[in-house]
Amino acid sequence: MKTLGYIKQVILDEARAIKEEIIESRLLAAAFLIAVIGLIIYLKPFPDRHVNFLSGYQNSDWYMLANSAVGILEANGLKVSVTTTQGAVENVTRLDDEND
Repeated sequence: MKTLGYIKQVILDEARAIKEEIIESRLLAAAFLIAVIGLIIYLKPFPDRHVNFLSGYQNSDWYMLANSAVGILEANGLKVSVTTTQGAVENVTRLDDEND
């Protein structure tokens, strides 16, 4: 009879331990989730929602391609602007300029 009482006590103790582990794991998971969200907010790893096309002269092929993409991108929630330039040299110069 003492053996059955011992086994019963061990099962109850294990059930309590499992219950405590579940509670602690929830707290740990919640703390981890809050830390990850805070890190994402702090680092801002997602790109800007604005696209600026630099195209060649008006009515050029690149200008028409950029204008055709405007509708698609704006339908997906992006802000789009098309800027005409004097050609490829100006495009590269503006791309290299960090302030532009």
